[in-house]
Amino acid sequence: MFPKRKKQNGLTLAELLITTIIIGVVMIGMISVDYAVRSSDQQQSRTSLVALRTSAVLQDIVTTATQAFGDSATRCVQMGNLTTDATNYICIYRDLGSPSDYSDDSWYCYTRNGTDIHKCTRTLASDKGACAATDPVIGAVTIDTFDAPDTPVFVATSPDFYFQVTLKSRFDPTKPMPGVGAVDTAGAKYSAAIAQEYMTNPKVKLTAKVAPTGCAP
Repeated sequence: MFPKRKKQNGLTLAELLITTIIIGVVMIGMISVDYAVRSSDQQQSRTSLVALRTSAVLQDIVTTATQAFGDSATRCVQMGNLTTDATNYICIYRDLGSPSDYSDDSWYCYTRNGTDIHKCTRTLASDKGACAATDPVIGAVTIDTFDAPDTPVFVATSPDFYFQVTLKSRFDPTKPMPGVGAVDTAGAKYSAAIAQEYMTNPKVKLTAKVAPTGCAP
């Protein structure tokens, strides 16, 4: 009589394969969750940053406009070529001395050149107008900031009484949303482009209303 062999417990090949597959699925799930959390955090950080940058530019314009002071002869707020790159301007008049003395007064102007917003000061001798590319840059906006369908400046009757400014910007304003103009706006590629923009290059649009109380009618 041969002695009976003890039963040996172990994993069969099928059990090993199933275990490996389960571990793989769990790992893929963990990686997907981690990626989603990281992407969401990145998107929120970028949105907050671009909102702060755009808000700073808009606040600068609003602050300057609320300090406008002049009379009907000088017209406190003047605008021109709003949809034209480099020659557009919003200029705000400041009477810094005696109302009858115009020699010390200035225009404070803003101009979009590409994706940059420039700010400059113009004397009455040089008159109002667009800022040069060498003038200080105070922030970035999208290149279509002054284009339809979003109206950048809304004026009711006269900008001396009331006007509204709208600025748009992206995390990287030099990179427009991918795919626009090259794909069907109703297609899946467009939807993918929207998702890509939202996650990697979010856009912010801010609007402010201004009533220059120092401007005489």
